[in-house]
Amino acid sequence: MGERYQFHIMIQKAGLAGEWKLFSIHAQWCWGPHTIRNANRLIQTIKNSNLDHWDFEPIGDYFKAILELNKGMDGKNYFFRVHLDEPYNTFNGDSNHGWVVVRIQTTEGKAPEIQTRFYTVEGKPETNEMLWVNALEDLKTASVKEKNAIKAMIAPEFNNTTDDLQEIFNRLVEAKKTAEAAKPPAPA
Repeated sequence: MGERYQFHIMIQKAGLAGEWKLFSIHAQWCWGPHTIRNANRLIQTIKNSNLDHWDFEPIGDYFKAILELNKGMDGKNYFFRVHLDEPYNTFNGDSNHGWVVVRIQTTEGKAPEIQTRFYTVEGKPETNEMLWVNALEDLKTASVKEKNAIKAMIAPEFNNTTDDLQEIFNRLVEAKKTAEAAKPPAPA
């Protein structure tokens, strides 16, 4: 029910070849300008974070907390719920506005490398222009100043790769499921 958007995040620490930590975050009541505002703050906060000493376990809570804080920022306190889930295939999410896949690679002593790719609910790549057009639908009564502020939030990190991050994320999710299924049962 309501407006739903998904944030799928994969993070890898340099030197740990092949080891990715995956997260799927379900955002209830997130669409149009809210998608831009939330994605921008998530990316900017990660970019300015010292992630070279992160631990795999609490990092998902950190991403969720960044998105939860967004609901009261810029005086735009709107009903917004965020759920951190086990990673799932992007097409299996409960979304009616699409999703973004974020790839983060960290190297000690350097800012994290962040790549994003936005997708429509059909799983097709969504351009920055399309994001802006969708945001405008909800900003009909907004001032020019507010419209320009939202447009300025379409960060350089939005859609900054031609890699199909959705395909990569979904492959990693399936590999994780296969590896977990192959583990012997724990002794009783």
